[in-house]
Amino acid sequence: MADEKKKGGRPPLSPEEREARRKAKVKRDNDRQKERGYPARKNYVERHRGEIYEPKLRIPAANKPELEQLLAETGLTVTQLFVGAVKEKYGIDLSEPK
Repeated sequence: MADEKKKGGRPPLSPEEREARRKAKVKRDNDRQKERGYPARKNYVERHRGEIYEPKLRIPAANKPELEQLLAETGLTVTQLFVGAVKEKYGIDLSEPK
């Protein structure tokens, strides 16, 4: 008897329906981010202003493979690599607040 039972559930969606649902979900997610995400990020930044400085590191795209290889070999993050290099070259420890 158990072998004769068929799986229930709804039939599979057509590719057009699946794509329409995916687009609707993306739009909902984006709208939610605009509603709640940006103010939340702004509040976070205001609460932590002055505690962490996040400079941008601009590296030519042609050097990306070398940087990724270096990060993989050392197991360090970009921040750890930068802070270590500044400490080694200039003797300035950026990892601890003054």
